[in-house]
Amino acid sequence: MRRLVPVLLAGLLGVVGVVAPSPLAPAAAAAVPANPKIVLVVGATESTTSSYRTAMDAVYATAAKYSTNVVKVYSPNATWAAVKAALQGASIVVYMGHGNGFPSPYRSSPWPYTQNGFGLNAVAGQGDNNNTYYGEYYIGNEVRLAPNAVVILSHLCYASGNSEPGQPEPTIDVAKARIDNFAAGFARAGASTVIADGHNGPSSYLDALFTTHQTMEQLWRTNPWSAGHVFSFASSRTPGDTAFADPDGFSGGVYTSFYRSLVVKPGTTTDDVTRAALSTSVVTAPIVGATYVPLTPARILDTRSGTGLSGAFSSHVARTFGVTGRGGVPTNAVAVTGNLTVTGQTAAGYLYLGPVATNNPTSSTLNFPLRDDRANGVTVALSAKGTLSATYAAATLGPTTQVIFDVTGYFVR
Repeated sequence: MRRLVPVLLAGLLGVVGVVAPSPLAPAAAAAVPANPKIVLVVGATESTTSSYRTAMDAVYATAAKYSTNVVKVYSPNATWAAVKAALQGASIVVYMGHGNGFPSPYRSSPWPYTQNGFGLNAVAGQGDNNNTYYGEYYIGNEVRLAPNAVVILSHLCYASGNSEPGQPEPTIDVAKARIDNFAAGFARAGASTVIADGHNGPSSYLDALFTTHQTMEQLWRTNPWSAGHVFSFASSRTPGDTAFADPDGFSGGVYTSFYRSLVVKPGTTTDDVTRAALSTSVVTAPIVGATYVPLTPARILDTRSGTGLSGAFSSHVARTFGVTGRGGVPTNAVAVTGNLTVTGQTAAGYLYLGPVATNNPTSSTLNFPLRDDRANGVTVALSAKGTLSATYAAATLGPTTQVIFDVTGYFVR
């Protein structure tokens, strides 16, 4: 799974301002996000727990790029008391573990004390098999999340409408009810957005949350793992919210394999969650001890006009352009700030920008859908030759896009 590039430490970038990016005119770099509380929970899932701990450690590495306030509560010590204490005031919650939802084959009526919540340790320190469920009743009544909080439910049964392994495929009505029910307790606790993904890791959602300026619906729809079978319905459990499903399968008018869902307060944006505009990103470690010098924005790459490079980027073909000696950047600069913009793309995808050319990048600087100009403020290290390399990555070879880069400042040691 690819991941977005990490952010630079806030202390380096206090001088960088905020403007609305434009593909037509140079724009200033963006501000550093706030320091939201991110809580990562791994429940008791018997023999699977070890792999979940490993997977959540990867999520921790992603979260730590954007906040110093990241709290881990893992089995065998993930009791309700520990999880409840950690959740208070959290802006982002990620949970991996068992899911117990409704409708289910085990009950004929809802049971909010155990359904639509967490599968946690009954007793701390007693291994990964002592599981007990704390449902929406406890979450809605005993947890107060930060305003506009986001909850990401990863690899659960029921939460995205899916069934347990070995159980029959749900009907669309059953899947919709499961999606709506599982989000309800978290919404009562203050969440504006509940994402459930039964297959894919949470890091791509976290990265997009901190590095894009869009609605949470757009963030979910443009996730790299989208199946493209989205339908929506009004939430009955959380009036005013809208629920979405993106099943893996759709054939003959029938949806199957419900493994991705969203329940969201319409209009909620990434800014509402992170309390910041576009975040600033960097592809290497923070530039410790460097001095930042702001510049009047200058365009040093515009493939439409032949500035820097001529002609559109093709998918999975890295290209390199010169930076030092242009736009006011001196030859001894070690990194630059700027705005990276995509326009005229023929397919959805992402851009990588960094000091090393790669045709198949494993990280991204800017995600975008089809036919939508997008920009992101970046802070990026230069190569030893004073260059940057960019790659457009679409799902296949062949698509093209125009790329623009406006430099707004540089770092020197």
